[in-house]
Amino acid sequence: MGPLNFRKSLPLLLIRTERDVSSWSSDLLRQLLLSVRVEGPEGVCQVTDINKLEGEASINNRKGKLFYFFEWQLKANWLGTSCSGVKYRGTVDVSNLSD
Repeated sequence: MGPLNFRKSLPLLLIRTERDVSSWSSDLLRQLLLSVRVEGPEGVCQVTDINKLEGEASINNRKGKLFYFFEWQLKANWLGTSCSGVKYRGTVDVSNLSD
């Protein structure tokens, strides 16, 4: 078998690629979750802390099409204040955030 012709094989190499974007996705997900704030006539509630953020995310390119895969587990604390000033605290536990 002769040497691989790079120019002819290049399109085959580009058909499928995978890139790990877990670090970028984790940073963005943390930033987005910490920006969650809900206000209404009954009061205000916001995410105050992310206790756990574990998992992975990747982007796949197959035949020129992008596919996004992610799977995360997270725990977040929230703080709410009613319109009368009563404070509430809680935790959100998401065991499987995935595509």
